[in-house]
Amino acid sequence: MLITYTPYLMGGVKFTKKFIAGSIVFQAVEDQVKQVIINLIQNTSDSISEIGGHIILTTDKDEIHLTLTVQDNEQGISEKNIKSLFNPFYTTKGINDSGLGLSIRHGIIKSHGGNITVQSKAGEGSTFPITLPIQGNLSK
Repeated sequence: MLITYTPYLMGGVKFTKKFIAGSIVFQAVEDQVKQVIINLIQNTSDSISEIGGHIILTTDKDEIHLTLTVQDNEQGISEKNIKSLFNPFYTTKGINDSGLGLSIRHGIIKSHGGNITVQSKAGEGSTFPITLPIQGNLSK
């Protein structure tokens, strides 16, 4: 499933994939999970500098969870914005943006029994880890 679709990246942005070896089986609506990742990549690409911009997509797992992480080296997100980032209608992009993207994506991941968070520091970039239960561990 993971991700060969990266047309949102601007010309000078470097994109790196770091995936663990082997297959991981998890139960999900594939198109929904893809859309979450694409949305995160698009949001990052929208705010990243073309010169020196770098987005890293990684996978990891433990006994019960798959973790997909979208990380960037953009300007980061202020603490004030982090607190509201997943709220409906919250946007930092101005009046032409609905502010629903991350809220909807958060709901999609929650509906799959997972979680999405953000770690960021202004000026240092952001990390969005998404955890999803591995098949056989859906109730945990």
